[in-house]
Amino acid sequence: MIETAALAGFFAAHGVWSVSEGETLIPLVGYEQPDGERGMDRYLKDDVGRSAQAAQEALEGNDHGATRAVLVADAYLAMDWGRTDALIVRAVEHGLTPGTMELAVPYAPPTDNSPFTVYRLQIIEVTGFADQDYDTLAEAFFAGVDSHEQAAEVWHATTVFAAGAVAALWRSDRERGEAWSLVGFAGVLLQNGAFAAVTALRLAAADDPTGALWSLHDALFTLNGVFLASALVGLSLSGRHAGLIPAWHARLGYSSAVLLGTSATLTPLVLARPGVLGLLGLVGWLLWVAWLVVYSAVLVRCAPGAGRATGE
Repeated sequence: MIETAALAGFFAAHGVWSVSEGETLIPLVGYEQPDGERGMDRYLKDDVGRSAQAAQEALEGNDHGATRAVLVADAYLAMDWGRTDALIVRAVEHGLTPGTMELAVPYAPPTDNSPFTVYRLQIIEVTGFADQDYDTLAEAFFAGVDSHEQAAEVWHATTVFAAGAVAALWRSDRERGEAWSLVGFAGVLLQNGAFAAVTALRLAAADDPTGALWSLHDALFTLNGVFLASALVGLSLSGRHAGLIPAWHARLGYSSAVLLGTSATLTPLVLARPGVLGLLGLVGWLLWVAWLVVYSAVLVRCAPGAGRATGE
């Protein structure tokens, strides 16, 4: 189940990347061979329905003799607030112990007034797997997302963001005899290193029959919250002291840091009983994303010597 969920995350990330510019996704089937090699086929017919049907038939037929395969297609999903666009992800584990899982990634396409937005992953159905721990499944799915090349570029962009923040804040820090921006920059570098290790462990764990590498992967993934908390606190304090960001934005960063730091501190409990405790890290990570997007916009719009934000 772990490997199949990770493969689903990888190709779901590819699908999200494709629709992020407002285009309709051509249905695709990604697969992994017994030797670990991956491939992908797209299915373009006269209409979207026939394209999705052809992809579904290919998924079931397993023409490539794959160990596992994933279908990703553009569709609609009924949510509490109404119907929304969504990527439907169907994953199949072939072989002696077959299993299937169906997930959905709801999203809002970009418009003139709003950016592209991805909503919370929806686990629709899981069958045929002895272990149906949804927290573990979701964690493996997002590990697969992180292994996608374009996702890796996003992490590199995070480093560039941190460097830009230090460039904007360092003079103010020096005048006050502080170095909070450097604390934040160090946190970003450490979390990038942690995620590189998480991705490497995910790949190595596929050949580890003991499961020890997955335990190390899960622990490092959760402990990464310490590094993100350092980045949030350092850059929020420095940005607030310099008048670069408003108070509400700094409070958003502090809130995210508390949740991520608490989740990391409780790592043994989170791993033993993920449930509600697992939500600490998830909510903290979502707040981190919101904080990062707003901070990035501030840096882009704030030219050297421009006025600083002081609003509450």
